[in-house]
Amino acid sequence: AMLGWTREQVELFCVDHLVVAEIACNEEFLYLEFVFPTNKVSNEPGDVSGMEGVFQVVHGLASDFVWEEDALQRAKQAFVQTHEQVSKGLEAAAAEHLLAEMCGGDPR
Repeated sequence: AMLGWTREQVELFCVDHLVVAEIACNEEFLYLEFVFPTNKVSNEPGDVSGMEGVFQVVHGLASDFVWEEDALQRAKQAFVQTHEQVSKGLEAAAAEHLLAEMCGGDPR
């Protein structure tokens, strides 16, 4: 949620302006990936283009982002699933072990 909009309203804004947004993160980075048309979606005056829609979403995320309770629960569930996948994958498990050794056992 952002700028007083619910998550559903943000999703509808993206659908209306043909903006595909994917937000992901890992231990080091936050990834914002957007796909959008380079021309105007409609010929109505005052309607925003795909790029302007993306910038509005980015502005909302940067200036007035609000965690909703259901979003927090989804994030926790995704974290649990990722943790389970890490322990099952050799490369990810090795990276996790290396990171733990570099941090000196810091539980954060």
